[in-house]
Amino acid sequence: MVLIDQEGSYIHGSIKGNLVHLFRDVIVEGEIYSIANFEIVDNRTRFRVVGDNKHMIQINAESTVRPAPGQLPNIAMHRFDLLDFDKVPMRKGLDYILTDVVGQVCSEGEVTNKNVYDRTVKSLMLELQDLRGAKMRITLWGKTVDEYTTQKATILGSVIVGVFTSNLVKEYMKTTTLSSTTATKVFLDVGIDEVAALKTKLTSAELNDYWSRSLL
Repeated sequence: MVLIDQEGSYIHGSIKGNLVHLFRDVIVEGEIYSIANFEIVDNRTRFRVVGDNKHMIQINAESTVRPAPGQLPNIAMHRFDLLDFDKVPMRKGLDYILTDVVGQVCSEGEVTNKNVYDRTVKSLMLELQDLRGAKMRITLWGKTVDEYTTQKATILGSVIVGVFTSNLVKEYMKTTTLSSTTATKVFLDVGIDEVAALKTKLTSAELNDYWSRSLL
């Protein structure tokens, strides 16, 4: 999980595996908590959700997690480390850091079941487009397929813009692609400037195309 404070700083937080059951029903995404008696440990050497931080928070058996008391501070719901498409290839083969991107879904494949390490896993390939028109393919796996399809069903209109977090950068058929991980989260139509800019550009382009065709 990613924790954000009222200054906008953020850090990766984790719960020791054998203690997850103690906090599963206590911590709810989007709520504000007061957390005490946690450990500060070195950040992971692989698959970092927050790549710039040298340390992370680890919740242990002595930790307490309670709803924040009194007047709640104004804390942002999300913070992303969005990487421009032209910089994504520089992370190819690097597994110490995971990559966040934002883009319009301009092409979508079909949900298929694939055999991965003797398990059947859902898979969905999308093609994303950024503000400059550059394109990047991303493959969603497992629960992220369900996150995407569930959120997509609630969106009105044909323009789908989303943030896809914590992806690995890979190469497929000599092309740089993204692949979701177990840490990946999907945020369609989330209220950030980058999404608004893409939607505005695409809406304007649709209107221009409509009027161009109307005048023919």
